[in-house]
Amino acid sequence: MALNIHDSKHNITLAKMYFDIDSKNAEGKVKCRKCDAMCKDNSGHGNLASHVKTKHSSSWQEELTEHLQGATRGPLQSFITIKKVVSDEAKNITSLAGEMIGVRASSSSSSSSSSSSSSY
Repeated sequence: MALNIHDSKHNITLAKMYFDIDSKNAEGKVKCRKCDAMCKDNSGHGNLASHVKTKHSSSWQEELTEHLQGATRGPLQSFITIKKVVSDEAKNITSLAGEMIGVRASSSSSSSSSSSSSSY
């Protein structure tokens, strides 16, 4: 199912993405996080969404789509980066295991051949 990013219900989402709507100044304006413009906020956030769609026309659609599709990652998705650190020992574990198996196999075969020769 394709996302309809032009739906008016996304005005609130756009407003929250681009503005801190809880910190209005005395005139009822909030500052855009992208361009620092001060915009008057109304009850449906239509003014803020209009600002985003006109002043940030090259990026808002992609950012909204990513935001809506990535919502399952949680509210800190853009702040958390998981970097996997792998030690050299872990990278070489298969070759080390192969060497250990080879050593055990050769030592067990030499001990079995020496024990079989001694039984004669």
